[in-house]
Amino acid sequence: MYTSYIPVEKPQPPIQFDPARELKRSLVKLAVFALITVITHNFMYYVFLYPALILLSLLPEGTSDTVYYAVQWIINDISVYLIPALSAYLLFRNDLKAPFRYQKHSTYIPALSIALIFFSVCFVGSLTTIISNAIASVLDYLFGTGEIPDAMAGALPQNGSMGTFIVLILTTAIVAPVCEELIFRKLLLQPLRKHGDGFAIVTTALLFGFTHGNFDQFPYAFVVGLLFGLLAVNSSSVIPTMFLHTLNNLLVTVGSYSVLILGENSTTIAIENVIGIFLNFAFWAGIPSIIIILASGMHRSDYAFQLSKAEKARIIFTSPASYIFAVGLVLMMTDLQGIVFSALGF
Repeated sequence: MYTSYIPVEKPQPPIQFDPARELKRSLVKLAVFALITVITHNFMYYVFLYPALILLSLLPEGTSDTVYYAVQWIINDISVYLIPALSAYLLFRNDLKAPFRYQKHSTYIPALSIALIFFSVCFVGSLTTIISNAIASVLDYLFGTGEIPDAMAGALPQNGSMGTFIVLILTTAIVAPVCEELIFRKLLLQPLRKHGDGFAIVTTALLFGFTHGNFDQFPYAFVVGLLFGLLAVNSSSVIPTMFLHTLNNLLVTVGSYSVLILGENSTTIAIENVIGIFLNFAFWAGIPSIIIILASGMHRSDYAFQLSKAEKARIIFTSPASYIFAVGLVLMMTDLQGIVFSALGF
């Protein structure tokens, strides 16, 4: 049975620091990380792409399309994950080397918490999709904006081979979840916890949502970032979130694209139907899961911090770094690469 939240005397972090000064420093680091992410997502891909194209041109004629598709994903992962991960580590390395020794939440029960978060993710994922499509339909009716495009459409293999489908699964269901959890729930969230768990969870969820770079995925990614951040805080580990993120991406990728890529046959249709039934069950199980999370106190923090909410808000909204961070978030959702290349006449 999931234990209820029992109020306890909230311990202070064991390391004493000037909370106002540290918050200002963290805001600067977040601003720098946001700008680096914008640059890498828009331009670093091409820094690695052109040398790779030269190497690919040296391969013998008739080389499998799977090889070319795999190389494209490797280049994409280097620019999207490796460089931001190194940036996050370098910016917050001192905090990571001397972290606060947070204890696990008083109501944390690993297996049950993972199940509750997973069902909640399925529920809010479907709900945000429904809401996003409804908003898109209204905007299309009023202003002719069209439907929300499928963010994965440009990344799907074109030849429909099993090899390219396996590459897609490996990259979207394994590499992406592991890298994203390391970046957002380890390298960023843990150092930010000294400013409050709520601040750390919301900030990293915003970054997680905006770095997807499109309005198709943002609402879902933001809410998932909140739930995964909550689980990471309760467990003081990224292992549970890596597991859930991998499971979620695997189900979505296989369920959504197996028929599209491999064609309609008895096997792909059966897989799609089984995953659809499971996700439908998970959707309805998400409603009581969210209620249990709220009732149990899993969403509360066991730590008190020296800054009041008013003082923390004052620092955040008066710091120039906060506005630079906000600009970085906005730029993540724009086609900066297209704007720059167009201005240069490319």
